[in-house]
Amino acid sequence: MTKLSIPKEILVLSVLFSFSFSLAKDVKTSCIQIYQAKLTSQGEVKYAMWLENQKQLETISWVKAASKETKDLLHSSANFETVSNAVLMTNSTPKTISTDKTTKYNYELKFNGIGENQTVRRIHQKNGESEILLKTSDIVKDASFSLIKMWASPNDRYVILMASDNGNIDTFDLIIYDTLSKKVAQRLKASNDQKISWKNNNEFYFNEVSTNESTILKSFNLQNLKSEPIKKSLISIIDSQFYVETDKSHSVLKTAQGLSLHLPKIVKDPTYSILGVFTTQSTNSSHTDVYLHSKDYQNHKIELLHAQINNRTHKVRWNRIYQTPSQRVADEVIYQQKYIISSSYWGSDIQHDILNYQGQTLATIKTPSCCKIQKVEINQDQNQAKVWLQSYFKTQIPYIYDLQKNEFVNPEFAKEMLTYNDIRFQSYVHFAKSQDGTLIPTRITHKENLPLNSKNGALIYGYGGFGLEGYLRSFNQGMDSFFMQNGGIIVAPALRGGNEFGEPWHQSATFRNKSKTFEDFTAAADLLKELKLSSPDYTAIEGWSNGGMVVAATGLLYPDKIGHVISGNGVDDLLRKEFLDTKFGLGWSYEYGNSQSKPVLDYLIGWSPVYQAQIKRNTPHFLILNGKVDSRVNPSHSWKLAYALKEHSSTPENIHLLSIANSGHWMTSPVYQNVIAWRALSYKWTYLFDAFGIKAKIF
Repeated sequence: MTKLSIPKEILVLSVLFSFSFSLAKDVKTSCIQIYQAKLTSQGEVKYAMWLENQKQLETISWVKAASKETKDLLHSSANFETVSNAVLMTNSTPKTISTDKTTKYNYELKFNGIGENQTVRRIHQKNGESEILLKTSDIVKDASFSLIKMWASPNDRYVILMASDNGNIDTFDLIIYDTLSKKVAQRLKASNDQKISWKNNNEFYFNEVSTNESTILKSFNLQNLKSEPIKKSLISIIDSQFYVETDKSHSVLKTAQGLSLHLPKIVKDPTYSILGVFTTQSTNSSHTDVYLHSKDYQNHKIELLHAQINNRTHKVRWNRIYQTPSQRVADEVIYQQKYIISSSYWGSDIQHDILNYQGQTLATIKTPSCCKIQKVEINQDQNQAKVWLQSYFKTQIPYIYDLQKNEFVNPEFAKEMLTYNDIRFQSYVHFAKSQDGTLIPTRITHKENLPLNSKNGALIYGYGGFGLEGYLRSFNQGMDSFFMQNGGIIVAPALRGGNEFGEPWHQSATFRNKSKTFEDFTAAADLLKELKLSSPDYTAIEGWSNGGMVVAATGLLYPDKIGHVISGNGVDDLLRKEFLDTKFGLGWSYEYGNSQSKPVLDYLIGWSPVYQAQIKRNTPHFLILNGKVDSRVNPSHSWKLAYALKEHSSTPENIHLLSIANSGHWMTSPVYQNVIAWRALSYKWTYLFDAFGIKAKIF
């Protein structure tokens, strides 16, 4: 790639202040003197403190200049136009992102492609007539504004919309839209896990975010368009139909339709653990059946409970009818008319248990290696199921599954799911061996008959933290598919720190053992080398947030194994995280430890990216991406990492920073950021195609 070289002296002219000043080393020295940075033998714990002041002109100018150089480099690439068009093309298919229904209508919120308005459509349940109630430009004309969720009022007059601006994922707008006047009736601030639950036909519960960013439970009245705080008891919102009211002695499950059901003590912490509820009436209305599933997050297990309510005497009998088997991680529970489907996984082994409403397992469908299962429907005879599959290349493709033979009726289904544009692909799981001998399930997907010359460009995704599932079964489409059509390889290891094998898998890579996550990443890279699919110069690793920190640390500690690092919105200065992220710093501490403790500081120094970047060494190529208005991770993390690498790497010309205005934590999500995501994705993929020497082609 063309060399980048930001001058160490940048002249900034300011009409407002009528003065000029020089950046880089002079600014760095003066700021360090001001803050009296603590010096160590190899790096500084308090490094480049001037970059923590985001409003300081020196900071603004340096970030702007560094980002401009990266943009200019990528814009000049012969691949940029093709890649940019590919991003548009792969994100042009409309998709439904939220639905709701009332007694009269079905509602759907749709993403209609990059550059297009999102729409809310209302469909009459009886005659099928539909109308578009609103589009995003009716609310605000802003390319970074997106609707994320939607609920309809029982009387069909109002639509309640959850919206994100600038990719913010921590505080959302809750918009009350009047479908009669076609105007916004009220706008509120809502929490990042926002749900609403109807108290009655005119009132709903929600969580409002106050000016000091604390969360307050409130009820909102659609008749007077006012909200009131809830003081008497604790209300926990499950979904739009169900909520739990808790006091000191008991918890009660309630609905707007009048259900009031005391929960048994076996439901631990009902304000936190209940994930879903389903109710049904007996044919003669003698009793009501209530089913709910709650999750034990510590052990990643789900319990399915059943309550039968005698409609005459109101007596209730609770019993547990199902729980996630041992050595399985609970995924989700879906209620259908006659069956319950419980899905779980253990590493790459994913299964869907088909249950009756007595909790008995009627059949089990194993997810094939090529794909993931999106939806299952059982036929009346219980001998077959229709299963919808998704691969990297196709989605919502139905196949018939024989429940007695435990196999798909069409033996060619995998081949069909892995054929696209007349190109055959293969997707399989190998086990990479980490440094301590632990086997790491790793999905590898690429064209069939790829040359075994160790020169195929490979992108390894990873997160590896906070007990969250990684990319092993994500099957992201869009640009991953485009990359593989052009000869690239997509790799997804189950890094420790995630939950692919339950909580022990998470805990094994926390605090001082976080290095296990980095070792697992390199094991995946070593596997590609052993298979002669790729080699370090042709291997890139990518991660975001915690994953951004993970890939930066991995690249710095193992530059002989990794050629390219794409670090997005990373928590890169672990020695300053409690100060940079005042809202989430302690949250990071639950995973990494509190840097204000000396024993923790001592081990964090060993892999904190900003600290390690100060050590003079050979480094991989870096593309450091961040959103300038990220509400979750302070942008200064990325800026400090880029500055340290440009100052200390033996190849500073290979360090690229791209800080994008009006973008947030999920800056590459078209649903959240639309046109801004188009830019971010175009830059990222242009960088990768250039890095691997691939000429992008649209098939």
